[in-house]
Amino acid sequence: MNAPIHDQDQRDLALDATRSYIVQAPAGSGKTELLIQRFLILLAQVDKPEHILAMTFTRKAAGEMQTRIIKALTHAAQEPPPDYPHSLKTYHLAKKVLEQDARQKWNLLNNPTRLKVQTIDSFCMSLIRQTPVLSGIGSLLGIEEKTDALYRETARRVLANVEKKSEIGESVRGLLKRLDNDKNKFLERMVQLLDKRDRWMLTFFQTDLEAPSPAESRAEQEKALTTLIEARLQAADSHFGHALKEQLLPLLRYAGNNMHAENPDHELAIMATISVFPKPTLDHLPVWKAIAKLLVTDKAKFRKTVDKRNGFPPDKKDDDKKPKESYLNLLASLPEQDAFAKELGGVSGLPNPRFEDSDWEFLESMFRLLPEIEKTLRRVFVESGNTDYSELSLSALKSLGKPMTPSDLLLKYDLKLQHILVDEFQDTSYKQYQLLSLLTEGWTPGDGRTLFIVGDPMQSIYRFRDAEVSFFNKVKEGGIGPVHLDPLQLSSNFRSQSRLVSWTNACFDTLDREAASAGSIDLEGAVAYTPSHAERDAGLQPAVVYHPFLNTNAEQEAFQMIDVIHNLQSAYPDASIAILVRSRTHLESLVPHLQEAKIPLRAEDIDKITSRPAVLDLWSLMRALLDPHDRIAWLSVLRAPFCGFLLEDLHRLCRMDAETPAWQLMNDPERQQALTTDGQTRLARVIEKLTPVLQALTGEDFRDLLEGCWIHLGGPACVDRSQWQDIDVFFEEVSKTVHAGDYNSLLRFDRVLNRLYAKPPAIEGNPVQILTMHKAKGLEFDFVLLPGLGKGTGKNDKQLIFWLTHKDHMLFAPIEETGGGESEIYKFLNELNKLRDRHETRRLLYVSVTRAKQQVHLFGHLSKKEDGTFQTPPADSMLGHLWPHVEEDWKQRLQKAGTESEPQYRPQPKPPRLKRLAKRFQPPVPPADIETGRPLDIREEREDRPPYFWAGNEARFLGNVLHRCFKDIADQGLDVWDAKKPDSMKTAFKTALLNEGLPFDRADAVADKGVRALQNILEDKRTGRWILYAHEDAESEFALTFAKKDIFSNRILDRTFVDEKGVRWIIDYKTGEHEGSELEAFFEAEGERYKTQLQAYAEILRARGEKRPIRLALYYPLHRRLVEVPDSNGDA
Repeated sequence: MNAPIHDQDQRDLALDATRSYIVQAPAGSGKTELLIQRFLILLAQVDKPEHILAMTFTRKAAGEMQTRIIKALTHAAQEPPPDYPHSLKTYHLAKKVLEQDARQKWNLLNNPTRLKVQTIDSFCMSLIRQTPVLSGIGSLLGIEEKTDALYRETARRVLANVEKKSEIGESVRGLLKRLDNDKNKFLERMVQLLDKRDRWMLTFFQTDLEAPSPAESRAEQEKALTTLIEARLQAADSHFGHALKEQLLPLLRYAGNNMHAENPDHELAIMATISVFPKPTLDHLPVWKAIAKLLVTDKAKFRKTVDKRNGFPPDKKDDDKKPKESYLNLLASLPEQDAFAKELGGVSGLPNPRFEDSDWEFLESMFRLLPEIEKTLRRVFVESGNTDYSELSLSALKSLGKPMTPSDLLLKYDLKLQHILVDEFQDTSYKQYQLLSLLTEGWTPGDGRTLFIVGDPMQSIYRFRDAEVSFFNKVKEGGIGPVHLDPLQLSSNFRSQSRLVSWTNACFDTLDREAASAGSIDLEGAVAYTPSHAERDAGLQPAVVYHPFLNTNAEQEAFQMIDVIHNLQSAYPDASIAILVRSRTHLESLVPHLQEAKIPLRAEDIDKITSRPAVLDLWSLMRALLDPHDRIAWLSVLRAPFCGFLLEDLHRLCRMDAETPAWQLMNDPERQQALTTDGQTRLARVIEKLTPVLQALTGEDFRDLLEGCWIHLGGPACVDRSQWQDIDVFFEEVSKTVHAGDYNSLLRFDRVLNRLYAKPPAIEGNPVQILTMHKAKGLEFDFVLLPGLGKGTGKNDKQLIFWLTHKDHMLFAPIEETGGGESEIYKFLNELNKLRDRHETRRLLYVSVTRAKQQVHLFGHLSKKEDGTFQTPPADSMLGHLWPHVEEDWKQRLQKAGTESEPQYRPQPKPPRLKRLAKRFQPPVPPADIETGRPLDIREEREDRPPYFWAGNEARFLGNVLHRCFKDIADQGLDVWDAKKPDSMKTAFKTALLNEGLPFDRADAVADKGVRALQNILEDKRTGRWILYAHEDAESEFALTFAKKDIFSNRILDRTFVDEKGVRWIIDYKTGEHEGSELEAFFEAEGERYKTQLQAYAEILRARGEKRPIRLALYYPLHRRLVEVPDSNGDA
C-alpha cells in the first residue's frame, strides 16, 4: 500500500470548485498536477470550456499544462484505470470531463484549442486583437524581443529636441545638464527608462498621457516616504521592551550631554534634551538616528565598547553611578539578535523625506518629458511594424478600461469568465497584478466564480522582469479586489530524496528566519521559509557535498568539477547531471576546461556567437569591406585561416606606416616584394578575390556580396559542421541590419551580434547540461553542481530616476548631477534595492538546490587574511548567503584540503596549431552532373490556372509568402497568432510580396487574397487549426533530399505530423482558388492531379523508416477545405 501524502488534506481542499484559493507550493510539490486536477474538476461543471481561463508565464509551462490535460483526457478515453492513487484521481476527474464533453458536444480531443490555457502575454494579445482602436496598438504586426535598437532610435529622436524652444526642449536640456552634457550617457539612461516604462506609465499616467500635478505628486511622494520611514522606526521600536527603555533613557541623556558640551552640532548631542523615550514618528527621526548610532556599529552589529567619542568618557572613581560601566553592561545584556541590530542599522540610513528643490525641479522636468518619450516610442513602433511586451501589457490594460468605467470588452469577459487559474503567481509584476484586478473587479461573493492562484514566494527570482514577491503575500492576506482567497500550504516534496530535503530545510530555515523580520517582507522583499516533507526515501549520503578551495582559482575549480563529473558518470551512467551558474560570465573559464576533458555538454544561450572563430573572421571581413580605415579588421582578415598570413608577413606589410589604409598597403608593389614567397602568393590570391567585391560595394545586396566574398576566399573550407548554424544566423542578421555605405548600420549590427548566442552542437548520449540558475527553474536533475559560489556580483548601473515599489506606491529619486553627491533619498532607495537583491539571491540559491533529486555539489573559494585566518565570503556572493549554515564544515574541509590529494584530472598540454588554407587554394567547382528536382506543385499550378489570374509569377509569390506564414504559425503556436488581427497584416503581406518581386500595381489585390487565406486557416476550427496544431513529430516546410537513378532530388513537405491516433499525415497547401461552379468536381480533379506527387512523398518517408500508417491530403485555405488523397501504395 502507498503511504498517505503528508499534505493530502490541503490537496483535497484545493479541489473544492466552489471556493477561491491561493496555494503556496514549494519546489517539488507537484503543483502542476494539482492545477490540472483543479482545471478538470471545473471543466466537468461548466457549460463551455471557454468559461475557464488558465494563465501562466511561459509558453513552455502553458504548453505542458495543456498537453497534460489532453493526455489525461486521452488516457481516460482509451486506457484502464492506473494503479497509483494520484494518477487514479486525475483519471476519474478526466472521466467526468468526458461525460460532460459528450453531453455538451464539445469534442475536446479533436478541438483542444477550446481549452484556454495561455501565457499572460498571449492573453493580452487576444485582448488587443478584439479592441484594435481602443488599445491603440491594433495595427502593429509583431512582438520585438530585441528592443534595444527601437529604444535607441526613440532616445535619439527625443534628444533631437535639445535645440527647440519648447517645454520639451527645456526638459531635454535640463536632463543633459544633469548628465554633464554627455549625449551618449543621455542615450543610455533613456534606454533604461524606456525598458522600465510600464511601471511609471501605470503610476503617473494611468495609461493616459497626461502629466500629473507636480504639487500633488510631491506631496504624495513625501507622504509615502514618511509612511515607510515610520514603518522602519516602528519595526525598530518593537525590539525595545519597557524595561530596556527605562534603563537606556538616562544613559542616552548622559551621552548626549557630554557630546553637547564638546560640540552642540554633533549628531549625538540631540539626546541631551530627551525626557522620554522617543516615539517612532518622523518628528523624532534625528533622535532615533542618534540612538542607533550609539547602539550599533556601521556594520549593524551591537557595539562591544564605547569611549568619549560616543559620549562615555572613563568613569570617575567617586561616581557611584559609573555610567560607562552601566552602558557596557547593558550592551552585554542585549540578546544576540541580528534582527534587532539590523533594524537599528537600518534606522541610521533613513533619509529626510523632503526633496531638495533642485531635485524636485528635475523630477518635474522629467514628468513633462515622459509623455513625449512614450509618444515618440509609439511612433517608432508604428514605423517598424513591431511593439514590445511592455506596450502589449499597457495596451491590454487600456482595452479593459478602468474599474469605475469598464470597457465593453471587460464587461464581456465579466460575463464570460467563471473561473481563473494563475500559475507561478510569485513572478507577478505590477501590470499583471492590475490585469487580474480588472478581470475580477465585477465579481461578487457567492456568484459561483472562483480564482485559483498557485505559486511559491521562495521561487520568486525575476526582479529584472519587474516581478514583485510582495504581491503573493498581499493577496494571501487581503485577497484581490472583491475576491477573498483561502490560503493553502503544500509541504510534500516528491522530487528530492529525504536527506536532501532535510539539508534544505535546515539551511534555509536558518537563513530566512531572521531575514523575514517584522516589516521586511513588504519592504525588503524577504520571504519566510516553510519547511518541506520528503515523500521519497533517503538516498545518497551526504546529500550535499562541499568542495572548498583557497583563493579565486578557476582552473582548480574546473579540475575539481571534472573529477566529480567523471566519478558520477562512472557510478551512474544514466543519471542526469546539470551545472547551474549564477551568470554566464562564470562559464568563461569553466567551459573550455570541460570541453578539453572531452565531457559532452549541452548548453543553450551560454556561449556568445562572437566566441565562434568562424563568426569572428566573418565579422572582421565585413568590417574591413565597409571601412577601409579599420586596420585591425583588415589584419584580422589576412590572419584568418582563409587568407593564412604569417605574423612575419603582416609585420612586413605594415612596417613603419601606421596611417595608410591596409588595402592601399596591400597594393603597394614595394611592400609586396618585401613579403616572403608564401606571403606574396597568398596576397595575390586575396587581392584577386577582393578587388571585384570592393568595386561592387555600392551596387549589390551587401549580404550576398559578403557571402560570395567569403565563399570565394575559401571561408566554408575553414568551418567545421558545428559552426554552420551560427554562420547562417550571422548572415541573416547582416540581411536585416547592415547596408553598404551606412556606418551607423555597422554600429547597430555590432550591438545586435553581441547579444546573440551560439547554437549548441548536437550531442548524442547523456551530456552534462549547463544552464543559468534562472533557466533551470521548473527542471530537475539527479545531480546538480553549483560552481563559483564565492564570487560576488558587480555594481549596477545608475538610473536616471531610481524607481522602487512599496505596497501601492512607487518611490523614486533622481540621479545626482555629474560630480555631485547622491541625495539621501536616492541612497536610501538604493540600499533598499540592494537588500531586495540579496533576498532574491537567497531564493535563487533555493531554486538551484531544489533542482536536484539525489545530490548537490557546492564549489566555492575563500581567501585568507594576513594573520592566516579565513575571510568571510563577500556578502553578495552565494557562499556569503550560505555561510551561517556551512561555515564550520566549509572551513574544516578547506583545512583538510592541504593534506588531500590534488584533483586527478590534469590536462595534457597541446602546442598551438595555426590552421590555414593552402596558399593557392581555390574553392571547388560545383559538379555538373547533379540534377536538382523541382517542387511539382508550383509548376503544375502555374500551368493549369486560368491566364487572367495566374499571369506572371503571382501564384508563386503568394504561395511562398503564405507557406512561410503557415510555418510561423505552426512554430510559434496558435495562441500567439490568435492575438494578431489578420486584416491588420496587409502591410506585412504587401511588403513580403514586393520583396518577392510582385509588381507594385498588383500588390494590394494579391495581399488581400493572402490576408483572406490567413484568416480562413485561423478560423477554420475543423481542419485549418487542426493542421497547424502542435502535433507529435510535426514539421513544416520539411526538406528532404533523396537519390533516384543516380539523380539527387529535393522535395519539401508543406506540413507533416502524427495525429492522436498514431497516423502520419502529409499535407500540401494549395493557395489557388476556384471561382467557377462545380466545386466538388474541381476538388476531385485536383486530388487526381496531385496524387502521384503526394504518394511519392509517402514513399520517401517510408524509405527513411516511417512504419506508421500514412494519410495524404491537400488543404485549400481560400476554401477552408481539406481534400484527402488515397495512398494506393500504403496501408491506410
